[in-house]
Amino acid sequence: SSSSSSSSSRSKFLDSGFVGGQKEVTRILILFLGLTASCLVLYKTAYPLQRLEVNNLTSLLATPSPPSPNLNSSEISPETTTKRKISFKEILENASTKNNTVIITTLNQAWAEPNSLFDLFLESFRIGQGTQQLLKHVVVVCLDP
Repeated sequence: SSSSSSSSSRSKFLDSGFVGGQKEVTRILILFLGLTASCLVLYKTAYPLQRLEVNNLTSLLATPSPPSPNLNSSEISPETTTKRKISFKEILENASTKNNTVIITTLNQAWAEPNSLFDLFLESFRIGQGTQQLLKHVVVVCLDP
Protein backbone atom coordinates (compact mmCIF):
# COMPACT_ATOMS: atom_id res chain seq x y z
CA SER A 1 0.00 0.00 0.00
CA SER A 2 2.86 2.34 0.79
CA SER A 3 4.49 1.61 -2.56
CA SER A 4 1.26 2.42 -4.41
CA SER A 5 0.84 5.68 -2.49
CA SER A 6 4.46 6.67 -3.15
CA SER A 7 4.12 5.91 -6.87
CA SER A 8 0.88 7.90 -7.08
CA SER A 9 2.44 10.83 -5.23
CA ARG A 10 5.47 10.57 -7.53
CA SER A 11 3.24 10.68 -10.64
CA LYS A 12 1.35 13.68 -9.21
CA PHE A 13 4.69 15.41 -8.64
CA LEU A 14 5.84 14.64 -12.19
CA ASP A 15 2.54 15.80 -13.67
CA SER A 16 2.64 19.07 -11.74
CA GLY A 17 6.31 19.54 -12.73
CA PHE A 18 5.46 18.98 -16.38
CA VAL A 19 2.63 21.52 -16.25
CA GLY A 20 4.86 23.99 -14.43
CA GLY A 21 7.65 23.43 -16.96
CA GLN A 22 5.21 23.85 -19.83
CA LYS A 23 4.02 27.16 -18.38
CA GLU A 24 7.64 28.31 -18.09
CA VAL A 25 8.37 27.36 -21.71
CA THR A 26 5.23 29.21 -22.81
CA ARG A 27 6.30 32.33 -20.88
CA ILE A 28 9.78 32.23 -22.42
CA LEU A 29 8.32 31.74 -25.91
CA ILE A 30 5.93 34.69 -25.47
CA LEU A 31 8.78 36.85 -24.16
CA PHE A 32 10.98 35.89 -27.12
CA LEU A 33 8.23 36.61 -29.65
CA GLY A 34 7.52 39.97 -27.98
CA LEU A 35 11.19 40.96 -28.11
CA THR A 36 11.44 39.86 -31.74
CA ALA A 37 8.38 41.92 -32.69
CA SER A 38 9.79 44.94 -30.83
CA CYS A 39 13.11 44.64 -32.66
CA LEU A 40 11.33 44.47 -36.02
CA VAL A 41 9.26 47.56 -35.19
CA LEU A 42 12.40 49.47 -34.16
CA TYR A 43 14.22 48.34 -37.31
CA LYS A 44 11.36 49.45 -39.57
CA THR A 45 11.24 52.78 -37.71
CA ALA A 46 14.96 53.35 -38.23
CA TYR A 47 14.89 52.27 -41.91
CA PRO A 48 11.35 53.05 -43.15
CA LEU A 49 12.19 53.00 -46.87
CA GLN A 50 14.01 49.69 -46.86
CA ARG A 51 12.06 46.49 -47.50
CA LEU A 52 12.69 43.73 -45.00
CA GLU A 53 13.47 40.61 -47.04
CA VAL A 54 15.34 37.51 -46.03
CA ASN A 55 16.87 37.11 -49.50
CA ASN A 56 18.34 40.64 -49.62
CA LEU A 57 21.74 39.62 -48.29
CA THR A 58 22.11 36.60 -50.55
CA SER A 59 21.01 38.54 -53.63
CA LEU A 60 23.45 41.34 -52.80
CA LEU A 61 26.30 38.87 -52.42
CA ALA A 62 25.39 36.95 -55.57
CA THR A 63 25.08 39.85 -58.03
CA PRO A 64 27.38 42.85 -57.87
CA SER A 65 25.56 46.10 -58.45
CA PRO A 66 26.91 48.57 -60.99
CA PRO A 67 28.52 51.72 -59.62
CA SER A 68 26.19 54.63 -59.14
CA PRO A 69 26.93 57.76 -61.15
CA ASN A 70 27.60 61.15 -59.55
CA LEU A 71 24.44 62.69 -58.16
CA ASN A 72 25.05 66.00 -59.90
CA SER A 73 23.48 65.55 -63.35
CA SER A 74 25.85 68.07 -64.95
CA GLU A 75 28.78 65.82 -64.03
CA ILE A 76 27.33 62.64 -65.58
CA SER A 77 29.29 61.69 -68.66
CA PRO A 78 28.17 59.28 -71.42
CA GLU A 79 30.65 56.74 -70.02
CA THR A 80 28.76 56.47 -66.73
CA THR A 81 25.41 55.90 -68.44
CA THR A 82 26.57 52.77 -70.26
CA LYS A 83 25.63 49.34 -68.93
CA ARG A 84 29.21 47.98 -68.75
CA LYS A 85 29.89 46.35 -65.40
CA ILE A 86 33.01 47.60 -63.66
CA SER A 87 34.68 45.60 -60.93
CA PHE A 88 35.21 47.12 -57.50
CA LYS A 89 38.96 46.83 -58.07
CA GLU A 90 38.67 48.97 -61.22
CA ILE A 91 36.59 51.53 -59.35
CA LEU A 92 39.20 51.80 -56.62
CA GLU A 93 42.04 52.03 -59.15
CA ASN A 94 40.23 54.80 -61.06
CA ALA A 95 39.46 56.76 -57.89
CA SER A 96 42.84 56.39 -56.21
CA THR A 97 45.34 59.20 -55.80
CA LYS A 98 49.02 58.90 -56.77
CA ASN A 99 49.73 57.22 -53.43
CA ASN A 100 46.71 54.85 -53.81
CA THR A 101 44.45 56.69 -51.36
CA VAL A 102 40.67 56.51 -51.80
CA ILE A 103 37.96 58.26 -49.77
CA ILE A 104 35.15 55.76 -49.22
CA THR A 105 31.75 56.70 -47.81
CA THR A 106 28.40 54.93 -47.59
CA LEU A 107 25.01 56.18 -48.69
CA ASN A 108 21.45 55.00 -48.22
CA GLN A 109 18.26 56.20 -49.86
CA ALA A 110 17.37 58.57 -47.02
CA TRP A 111 20.71 60.36 -47.29
CA ALA A 112 20.30 60.77 -51.06
CA GLU A 113 17.28 63.04 -50.67
CA PRO A 114 17.71 66.67 -51.82
CA ASN A 115 19.32 68.96 -49.22
CA SER A 116 20.41 65.96 -47.18
CA LEU A 117 23.56 65.18 -45.24
CA PHE A 118 25.16 63.80 -48.39
CA ASP A 119 24.67 67.12 -50.21
CA LEU A 120 26.40 68.82 -47.29
CA PHE A 121 29.23 66.26 -47.54
CA LEU A 122 29.73 67.00 -51.26
CA GLU A 123 29.43 70.76 -50.74
CA SER A 124 32.12 70.66 -48.06
CA PHE A 125 34.55 69.26 -50.63
CA ARG A 126 33.57 71.93 -53.16
CA ILE A 127 33.94 74.94 -50.83
CA GLY A 128 36.78 73.71 -48.61
CA GLN A 129 40.28 75.09 -49.01
CA GLY A 130 42.19 72.74 -51.31
CA THR A 131 39.61 69.97 -51.06
CA GLN A 132 37.85 70.24 -54.42
CA GLN A 133 40.44 68.02 -56.16
CA LEU A 134 39.78 65.33 -53.52
CA LEU A 135 36.23 64.94 -54.84
CA LYS A 136 37.64 62.89 -57.75
CA HIS A 137 38.82 60.30 -55.22
CA VAL A 138 35.51 59.77 -53.39
CA VAL A 139 33.86 56.36 -53.81
CA VAL A 140 30.26 56.10 -52.62
CA VAL A 141 29.03 52.66 -51.60
CA CYS A 142 25.23 52.37 -51.73
CA LEU A 143 23.70 50.32 -48.91
CA ASP A 144 20.15 50.02 -50.27
CA PRO A 145 19.27 46.98 -52.39
